[in-house]
Amino acid sequence: MNLGLVKELGDRAAQGRAFGNLGNTHYLLGNFVEAIKFHRQRLSIAKEFGDKAAERRAYSNLGNALIFLGQFNAATEYYR
Repeated sequence: MNLGLVKELGDRAAQGRAFGNLGNTHYLLGNFVEAIKFHRQRLSIAKEFGDKAAERRAYSNLGNALIFLGQFNAATEYYR
């Protein structure tokens, strides 16, 4: 999925999935700050659509990335 293409097409749902995929990729590469940026965008789009399952995944992914940055209190807020 190409983020540029789905942005051009205006497909917000696909943009959300692309942001989530990019966040996961950066997380696996150890780029936790970048992962957080993408997962926050994913969360925002999930909220637009009322997609509770995607929101839950985004919150968990944000918490996981924050753990690796040593931001335990912030991670706890995303896990609640």
